[in-house]
Amino acid sequence: MNAILIFDKEQTLAFRSGRKTQHRVPLSPQPKWEAMPSVADGSAPTAEIPKRLTWSEVGTSPIDPLELVRFCPYGEVGEIIFITANLGFGKTEQLSAKIVDLSVESLDDISDEGVIAEGLENWTQLAYRWDRWHAKRGFPWETNPISWKFVLEKMS
Repeated sequence: MNAILIFDKEQTLAFRSGRKTQHRVPLSPQPKWEAMPSVADGSAPTAEIPKRLTWSEVGTSPIDPLELVRFCPYGEVGEIIFITANLGFGKTEQLSAKIVDLSVESLDDISDEGVIAEGLENWTQLAYRWDRWHAKRGFPWETNPISWKFVLEKMS
């Protein structure tokens, strides 16, 4: 059985209204980025040197971030994922969504469009929400944690 996403009341409202189509969850434990050696003739600009991850959950060999999604505990593209919506005062609701895209990215890689797709208006809101949910678990915003990035489609 796949892990279940948890939304708070604001996230639930944004998801229901169609404003929240992306959700991120930090990888635990955090992988380590490793820059791969540059091209021998030096022709590859530094910014384009591919990066790979080492993640203790899947071994000690570096792995391409695109390959890492195979190990996502929440599911894979095309699968239905379940969401527990905490509505406050002990009330919860079960929602479901289809994973239409799944990737791994650091918080620094989130685009302005990604902030909007999280159902938020600006970076300040995203950083505040991230820390409210994840800082106490050891993944504060300022450490630029690597996260699972889900693109979700609401199920009717």
